[in-house]
Amino acid sequence: MSLEGLLIGLLFIVLYALVASLIVWCIIYGAQYFGFPLPHPIPRILWAIVGVIVLIMLVSLLFGWRPGIPFRVHAAPVTSGTVVTLSTGAAQYL
Repeated sequence: MSLEGLLIGLLFIVLYALVASLIVWCIIYGAQYFGFPLPHPIPRILWAIVGVIVLIMLVSLLFGWRPGIPFRVHAAPVTSGTVVTLSTGAAQYL
């Protein structure tokens, strides 16, 4: 486990948490602004969902999941690997 991967993973989790919090905040205050007050347990349930998602992401980060891996580590061009060709028969019935 590299320190760089851990830090990038934490930054992605913080980014996801901020976006999810912004969405929940817009839902709650947008509903109140338009005169549709949400029942009391609904905002708590929405915030709990965000908290559970962030907690799952943090635990999975400790077990090796890295949300930033496709963009950083092991991202190589397609041409860097071995090219596989399959021999096929001649095209018929063109």
